[in-house]
Amino acid sequence: MARQSKSSDQTLIELFLDMLAAERGAGVNTLSAYRRDIEDLSATLAKKGGSIARAAMMAVFGRPARIRRSDMVTGPGRRCALDNAPA
Repeated sequence: MARQSKSSDQTLIELFLDMLAAERGAGVNTLSAYRRDIEDLSATLAKKGGSIARAAMMAVFGRPARIRRSDMVTGPGRRCALDNAPA
């Protein structure tokens, strides 16, 4: 099951990045930053048994998932996108 979620997440990530490049003219650095942040989100959700698609469905149709800053999987020296989010 986790394998399907990862595959599904990877497909969604690629589709989103393609849209940013084609429709919004996002540059290489922007796409790279988005990829890192979204892959971090995917890893965090996978740790909790979820996926990006499942989180999106829950946000639209059910109870929104809460992700704490401490839950985010980030690499050394990298900032979490939630660092700039309002509390």
